[in-house]
Amino acid sequence: MSKAPAAPQPIQVEFNDTETTTSSLVDVDSPHINTVPSNYESQSVKTNTQAERLQREEGEKHRERQYKERSKAAAQRGKAKAKGTYAKLCENKSNPVLVTNAILLTVASAGLGYGAYQKYLRGILTWETVALWSGGIGAAGLVDYFVSKWFFQNKYPPK
Repeated sequence: MSKAPAAPQPIQVEFNDTETTTSSLVDVDSPHINTVPSNYESQSVKTNTQAERLQREEGEKHRERQYKERSKAAAQRGKAKAKGTYAKLCENKSNPVLVTNAILLTVASAGLGYGAYQKYLRGILTWETVALWSGGIGAAGLVDYFVSKWFFQNKYPPK
């Protein structure tokens, strides 16, 4: 058994510390050291971060109050409008145009529902059929709108 020669030793680098060992100590007499004021514990806001947070929270509360006021006002306007619309409908419940439209809507809904159910039972209800019926309802609604508008303006004006 022969032994392999050992690897050469690494070169030793000498480190010379030119600074003194006291360089890491803090000089308390230097002007960059801040001290805590004696009334620190009695202050309500102790840091700038806390002051900024309090300002942000106050702004958020203010915005939230404004949002609530606006939404309350909008809700009240909506209720007033709904009451006005309901009152108008009650005043005009004997108008033949409104009665005819209500009857047409009921008959069309019942007829379409029954027809769709029958096609579904037979298995022949397709998206094409639904699309055609939807187009027909749209066209009928458009015609009804203009005919009703003409009747409201010329024959049976709302009260």
